[in-house]
Amino acid sequence: MKNCCLLIALLTTISLKAQTAINIYADTAYAPFLYGLASFDPTDESVLIWTHLSPDSSQQTVVSLVWEVATDSNFTTIVQTGTSSTSAARDWTVVVDVQNLAAYTTYFYRFSTNNNKFTRVGRTRTAPNSSSATADHLRMGVISCSSIYSGFFNAYAQLAARPDLDVLLHLGDYIYDFVDADEEVRVPSPYPSNPVDKAGWRARQKYYLMDPDLRAARQMHPWIVIWDNHDTDYSGSTSQAADSRAAFLEYVPMRLTDTTDNQKIYRKFSYGNLLDVLMVDILLYRNLDNLPSGDPSILGNNQYSWLTNALQNSTAKWKIIANQKMMCGWSVANIPPFFPVTIGNGTVLDTKSWDGYDAARDRLLDFIENNAIDNVVVLSGDAHVSMASDLHQAPTGSAYNSSTGAGSVAVEFLPTSVSRGNFDEMGYPGWIVTAVEGYMATANPNQVYSDITQHGYGIIDMKSDSTVAEFWYCDILSQTNAQTFGQGLLVKDAENHWHRTAMNTPSPAKDYSATLTGIKQLISKAKNIDLTVYPNPTTDFFKLNFSLMEADYIQVELINISNGKTIQTIHQQAYSANRKHEIQINLAQWPAGQYFIHLKGKQLKAGTFIQKINP
Repeated sequence: MKNCCLLIALLTTISLKAQTAINIYADTAYAPFLYGLASFDPTDESVLIWTHLSPDSSQQTVVSLVWEVATDSNFTTIVQTGTSSTSAARDWTVVVDVQNLAAYTTYFYRFSTNNNKFTRVGRTRTAPNSSSATADHLRMGVISCSSIYSGFFNAYAQLAARPDLDVLLHLGDYIYDFVDADEEVRVPSPYPSNPVDKAGWRARQKYYLMDPDLRAARQMHPWIVIWDNHDTDYSGSTSQAADSRAAFLEYVPMRLTDTTDNQKIYRKFSYGNLLDVLMVDILLYRNLDNLPSGDPSILGNNQYSWLTNALQNSTAKWKIIANQKMMCGWSVANIPPFFPVTIGNGTVLDTKSWDGYDAARDRLLDFIENNAIDNVVVLSGDAHVSMASDLHQAPTGSAYNSSTGAGSVAVEFLPTSVSRGNFDEMGYPGWIVTAVEGYMATANPNQVYSDITQHGYGIIDMKSDSTVAEFWYCDILSQTNAQTFGQGLLVKDAENHWHRTAMNTPSPAKDYSATLTGIKQLISKAKNIDLTVYPNPTTDFFKLNFSLMEADYIQVELINISNGKTIQTIHQQAYSANRKHEIQINLAQWPAGQYFIHLKGKQLKAGTFIQKINP
């Protein structure tokens, strides 16, 4: 392991030298798995699990790993196990398509080497099938535009801490090929260069996984991802573009419908009778074909046929179209020319979005309307702003009522960027931002909610009778556990428009307690705490074992999982760094049931579920 130790020391030295890159470090406590683990593209019986190995010798050509999937995070009930190999040809990444899993079930997984070095424990979740009786409530996180240089990934930390999410949808620009000169918040030294070959794209992927909050979000939830223009070299030479896509898929795997074509990533996910998710790729298909009218297509003929067939044949209550670009028209023509702000081409904000393909947008919306397809929700990224809109072919015409939403064909939800800059980072004073928002609202009456300065993520909460979209905001200029609920919006079954009465409080958390068994470790601010708990379930006493990378004053709180409220602070004490600690907790006075044990300090926010049973 000598070379592995040298590698770890080198990575640590690099991190220390990069003083401006705060909260960037490899997961050396779990070497040689320095970049964590993740899961992707869940179905009702399978999921992709991923990790990366840093080999202990440059002479090795192939390394074999053991993978395990269990129903508890102590791995007392292992349901699937096997071996998988990796090599430099895959940049030492491992992807396993785990099959024959139960529908709508939470699983835990890990990888290990032949000398018993383990990854952290990952948590994932399969999708429900049509016979999943409890699949009447789905809850998803929605994210896009996550520049590691533009700010802190506090949004990822918050998403990692939400145990009731079924999946995270990332809608593009998961990584960035460049540093925006106006947004240099966390830039390492030496200054990053833009990737130009496969080695450069691989290095960029690994650098992103030096962020512990991103690692935690990948560890705690399954992801479904679509790429966008900053993720790959889509405009370079054929070989450069292929290399960038190949590198992306090594670190962010997708369940390709054609394994011989790594360009074709549009795909469908079914979540029982409640939801179909249709992942759409605009990046590589716009201008590929023309419409029958002669206008350029944004989807291409094959993808359009696939999408419309999926919509027409769907038996799910709700249909999500998840894509990289804003579908709602965003006119900027109403902004007075004397304003000290230049946006778009003077008519629309972005001609590379659906606004540049108006005929293609009308064709899709016509199809939805003419075939009476209700409950279509479009999820979009890229714009770096918060937007909830009704979708109609002519939103300023008489067929659409902007006061009530009547006439709307579908709805769109565009949460803001995780960290990439928007109008606030452009340096405009507050009065200009407010005025621009006012002018845009007048020119775009179907935009029901907008915010052009904040960052964070979105939540989609779906039930059979309604869907709620929530905007959540996090600071990007400093590390913080704080977040703000922006607003929630409601669309009801078969109404196809957002309600005009905003929701000023978050929707109740999803009841996930019946689906969880054993230990469920949730780490929202992974500061290299190594946390275990046993026995679990317990009748009275259990022990928390942990070690800290930094000394801290720790409080342990008992949380009621039904409402998220603290029942009692059951322990508090100062603890030193770089040694193992043990806390014994007595639950004798509390009734049987499931609780969340929350550890928090100045540098730490972590926790675990504990099940108390009757003796």
